[in-house]
Amino acid sequence: MRNLNSVVPHPVHDGTGETCWDQPGTPEAAQTTRRLVREAQPMEGLSGLAEEMTPTPLRAVGYIRLRPTDPPSHADQLAEHLREVAARSWLELIDIYTEPAHTHRRTAFGSLLRTLLSPDVHAVIILALWHLSEFDGIHRGIRMVIEKETQSIVVVADEETAP
Repeated sequence: MRNLNSVVPHPVHDGTGETCWDQPGTPEAAQTTRRLVREAQPMEGLSGLAEEMTPTPLRAVGYIRLRPTDPPSHADQLAEHLREVAARSWLELIDIYTEPAHTHRRTAFGSLLRTLLSPDVHAVIILALWHLSEFDGIHRGIRMVIEKETQSIVVVADEETAP
């Protein structure tokens, strides 16, 4: 018959007045276990600290580039989708920049970049990479430039669910 004391941990007094759990194995493993148990015991004055440490959402802006074929109401639908993505991503959406379909000057994009240079804005949300550029491959480069030059996160919603 097997001796369960050699397999099952049991309380042991280690001479310092503390009760520790003796673990089978090497003396070093038992010593480490005792130290970890002591360190894990609650410390005075820290009760309720977790409740006080609620994370603050990162501030973000959204960017939409409309296509010439988009109906006029499409911008509102896209903006609502951006708000949903922000809520799921724990981001506070403070503004949405919308680039009109028939424009040669991308003024909303310029405003977006100026905002991202602000130290209190940390992310931009786009629904799909093509919102950054209509040309394949260019949008990836624009994304890298935004992330590198503004130190902002580019959040791209799932392309399959983006309207």
